[in-house]
Amino acid sequence: MTKENMIAKLNRKDITGVGVKVTTSENHEIYYFYEDFGEDKGVDRAARQLQSAIDRGTVRKAEYIYE
Repeated sequence: MTKENMIAKLNRKDITGVGVKVTTSENHEIYYFYEDFGEDKGVDRAARQLQSAIDRGTVRKAEYIYE
């Protein structure tokens, strides 16, 4: 997803969630959006998924973005 797509989702009023800017081990930037579903918060799902990638060494840094 592009940064603009992620920002557009963050700005929507009908959904909530968190954006994440991921820097890979090759210094590429990738953007994700994790939507909240009831009691399942997007930030919690993002943390679980990204921690695994960080442990494997494929992700160098993850920045959470709230609008």
